[in-house]
Amino acid sequence: MRSRWRHLIGFHLSLASLSLAASGCQKVLGIRDVTIDEGQGGAGGHPGQGGAPAEASSSGGGGAGSTSSGPVAEGFSFTILSPNVAVPLGGKNVIEIEIRREGGFDGEVTVEPRSAPAGLLVESATIPGGQTRGEVVVGAQAPLVLGAEISFTLEATSGDLEPRTGSVTDAIVTGRPGALDETFGAATTGVARASFGSDDGGGFFDLDVVGEQIVAAGSGAGGLGGSSFAIARLTSSGQLDPGFAEGTVMKARLGSSSGSSSRAVAVGHQLNGRIIAVGSHEESGVEDIALLRPGAAGGLGDPLFGASGKSLIDLGGLEQVSDGLVLANDRILVAGQRDGQLMVARATSSGDLDTTFAAPDGYETWALVEPSSARAIAVDSRGRIVVAGQAGADVEGDLVIARFLADGQPDTAFGTGGHRIIESPGSDEHAVAVALLPDGRIVVGGDSNAGGNVDFQLVRLLADGSLDPSFGTEGIATIPVTGGDDIAEDMVLLPDGRILVVGNTRGGATAGPVLARTTRDGAPDPHFGTDGVAPLYVGDNGSIHCVAVYPGHKVVIGGGDEGGSPGPGTYGVVARLWM
Repeated sequence: MRSRWRHLIGFHLSLASLSLAASGCQKVLGIRDVTIDEGQGGAGGHPGQGGAPAEASSSGGGGAGSTSSGPVAEGFSFTILSPNVAVPLGGKNVIEIEIRREGGFDGEVTVEPRSAPAGLLVESATIPGGQTRGEVVVGAQAPLVLGAEISFTLEATSGDLEPRTGSVTDAIVTGRPGALDETFGAATTGVARASFGSDDGGGFFDLDVVGEQIVAAGSGAGGLGGSSFAIARLTSSGQLDPGFAEGTVMKARLGSSSGSSSRAVAVGHQLNGRIIAVGSHEESGVEDIALLRPGAAGGLGDPLFGASGKSLIDLGGLEQVSDGLVLANDRILVAGQRDGQLMVARATSSGDLDTTFAAPDGYETWALVEPSSARAIAVDSRGRIVVAGQAGADVEGDLVIARFLADGQPDTAFGTGGHRIIESPGSDEHAVAVALLPDGRIVVGGDSNAGGNVDFQLVRLLADGSLDPSFGTEGIATIPVTGGDDIAEDMVLLPDGRILVVGNTRGGATAGPVLARTTRDGAPDPHFGTDGVAPLYVGDNGSIHCVAVYPGHKVVIGGGDEGGSPGPGTYGVVARLWM
């Protein structure tokens, strides 16, 4: 939902959150959950790793469970941290491991496979003295096939100490990270294409994964300058769902004029499963918040939401919407800009302005540095609202991150009076997505031209708003994808804590859609693409705008193929990839 249409229409589209998932970025009720345990935390598991990992101890002859008194003998315990391990066919992944040193033990520990099935490729790992964490690299080849469930053992040894073992019992053979899932879309291409009819431009700008179905929302623009909301629902195989809009793309213009423009930037769903699309509507020089709730079968006319399923909210100025999300109580948060100032507003579950939020106005604006705009929004487990955006002129803007309490008031415990501006003199920086970790840390995805060309950029802040020195370089990680300008569109935290940024590159060696994956600490992931970067083809005139986690070690990516390839008109596209 991060289309660089924003350079044309003033939007910077963004990633949203519900903060209710039990594993990674799983969809629950709203736009997308980005409150993530860095690796699917679970009861009894190591923080950020999940599971309830089995642990074995080695302490000379004492063994695990010894209750003898006196000094603790030298030894170590061994834990496999990664749950639900993906073993890529023709690719590589890592299993994270940890040792706990006991009795002053500081030796080197080697971890090797045991009882490995045919076709399983495992590279042994060595944890040097003084360190506690390591990674075992795994992959698969024939005779293993996609979907095969495998089990094996890892053994940790060090000198004469008793070896310790751990079992991997839930591993599954998957596709190579970054490869298209050929069971999805038309003609096993991995890409689903939905016709926008005769529209000249547009695409999908946000995705909502509901079980194995995918709801895609965006906008289509006609030759006369008008545009409309475009919503489609796809089955798990990537076909248009015949039970929604009769198997077509639903189009809806929220105004009365054929020249008016309605643009959807975010999509989610309420407790009853009804779809909520969030965006803006412009008509006769006035721009307002626009909300749409289609009928269960994809038509208009819902009498319990706005006016026949459509709601236009006028805050008395020019409102440009960049993001939105559905809360657990079905209310709707909207982020963007009002008259040049950063804005957060809330609507009721029925689409009216919620005047109990930032009472009595129903919205909060913040004149940090004019102009300023919120371009991504998320909510943490305490109901606090985090927005990321830009402050200052669009040719030399700085990142701004602000946090609000659940009632809409600025959270003065964050940054300075509730906000933090990250200045980078002489450069232009954009935020396109924000995600939250359980400990309150914040990850912001976007791009920056601080190095001359525009490059993908990730920023991680601590819960108080200060930069996290353990991430990237003093809290900032820059990802040069090509030799040209790399325009970030969206970001998602994967269930294992790694980070995926998607966007489009202009110029350089390659032009078109591109993906970049990093480790949880912002370094390029050596097991993804080439040095952490992989291209993606979605059509001759294709571009990508949004990404969401999909079950089964996959992601879905939305965008558009403008002008058609093949055929006339524009297509909304959704690709499904192994991850």
